[in-house]
Amino acid sequence: GFSAEALAALKRAYKILYREGNTLAEAKAKLAPEAAQHAEVQQLLDFLARAERGIIR
Repeated sequence: GFSAEALAALKRAYKILYREGNTLAEAKAKLAPEAAQHAEVQQLLDFLARAERGIIR
C-alpha cells in the first residue's frame, strides 16, 4: 500500500491537476516540487509527459 504521506501528496496532486483550474502546463509546473519529494507524484508527471492523446479533465 501507500504511506499516509504518499496518499496526502497524491491528493494534493489531484487537486492541482483537476480542481484548481490550471492549464496542463501550469499543473505540471506546480507538481514538479512535489514530485521531487514523492516518487508517486513523479510517476504521475512521467505519465503526463508520455501521454500522446492528452488526459480528460
